[in-house]
Amino acid sequence: MTPSQEFDSLPLFFPDITKCSAAVDFRNCHKNRYIDILAQDHTRVKLLVSSDTETDYINADYIDLGCGQRTIACQAPIESTLYDFWNMIFTQDVKVIVMLANMIDCANQKCYKYWPGTEFVKIKGIIVETVNIEYASKNNQHHFCDNKRQANKIRNTLSFYSLGGYEHTFCCGDSYAN
Repeated sequence: MTPSQEFDSLPLFFPDITKCSAAVDFRNCHKNRYIDILAQDHTRVKLLVSSDTETDYINADYIDLGCGQRTIACQAPIESTLYDFWNMIFTQDVKVIVMLANMIDCANQKCYKYWPGTEFVKIKGIIVETVNIEYASKNNQHHFCDNKRQANKIRNTLSFYSLGGYEHTFCCGDSYAN
């Protein structure tokens, strides 16, 4: 059985929505790519609320991998959550993004392209710029700064891509571990 067939054979699971009240709030429902993958109230990442954010919700949770690093698991961004995604990356001081989803799978978009090509992109107050792309290993390195909170504060983030069929983005906040 292939990994894809094995995944498809798993029974459907629906989370206990009493533990996901922010995720099912009418102001946040559109921020969830799937109805069965929701951020848990007790472990969810809370965004800083500003004039650029509707609420403090993003579909992301802190998880414990047992490696002593601050780790965030989140859904791949959709177009309407692009600012929320980069706001989380910046405010949580994320150093590494590991994308485990294909951009497109079975003709369905699984991840909105959250990084710029060879130029920079401004997403509300956050400027994201690609500094280096290594196509052989699928690594992108981004410099980005948030002019609204701290002028010219530059953060470096490495982004790794997998051609596998997994469905979630993992953001590691401290350092990349080999």
